Amino acid sequence: MERQGFLGRRDWVYGLLKALVFGSLFRFMHYWYEWWPNPVTAILSGTGESIFQHFKIGFWALFIIVAVEAPLLGRRLGWRAFSASRAMSLVLVSWLNFLIWYAVLGFGPLPEGAGELAVVIGMVFVMGFMIWALERETEAFVWSTRGLVTLAIVLALTVWVLVAWRWQAIVPTADVFAAPLAP
Repeated sequence: MERQGFLGRRDWVYGLLKALVFGSLFRFMHYWYEWWPNPVTAILSGTGESIFQHFKIGFWALFIIVAVEAPLLGRRLGWRAFSASRAMSLVLVSWLNFLIWYAVLGFGPLPEGAGELAVVIGMVFVMGFMIWALERETEAFVWSTRGLVTLAIVLALTVWVLVAWRWQAIVPTADVFAAPLAP
């Protein structure tokens, strides 16, 4: 029998709402740097079209949601469960971004114009919903101190990579740092 969420049978509605908010924040943060270029938006927003920039956008969009959820859900779920599940989602969001993007491209090129926009918005919505589902499951995990420390280290490394590469003079040649299918 599936466990009920904190909203009971309506828990999935929260998941849909969270996915919509995630998608809206993702979309806003995609262009935030273009609208207001400065060092802060360069860290939090996309500054180009590489998959790495989209990793940043997804991470910081989810981080904002987690920061809003913390005072609302942290005590109700228990701080240890809340913190661990949200740290796990923050670590996984970039990889889900990568997997969903390249899985969709595996079917062929995206349609042009409004079709591309619809597919991309759908992909971000699916990513947000999957993150919510994974959070709900990991809230029930019983985390050891070793697991929590490891998760904290991986989260710190994730933040470091997303922030540090913003100021590197020489960008690695890995394709995650270049626009997809760029010459």
